[in-house]
Amino acid sequence: MWTLGHPDGGRAVTAARILGSLGCREASPALRDAVIADRDPFLAAEALRSLLAIDGVGRWRAWLEELATHALLMVRDVAQRALGPQS
Repeated sequence: MWTLGHPDGGRAVTAARILGSLGCREASPALRDAVIADRDPFLAAEALRSLLAIDGVGRWRAWLEELATHALLMVRDVAQRALGPQS
């Protein structure tokens, strides 16, 4: 989880991807922090994908709705896709 803060953005993105693929629930707070930090759009988007893979959409629906309109473009895209088509 500490690798999410690695100065090499590629390593941080890879760490986020691995945490999501492992379903590491303990990583949820660190992944959420990586999304909120807004420092690296690639990391934020991958952290959000991993967070959703771990916890699912339901837990984060209200936050996803906010991200879908007010986040970095890459994060917005992930949030919008997670929410699906709006009726």
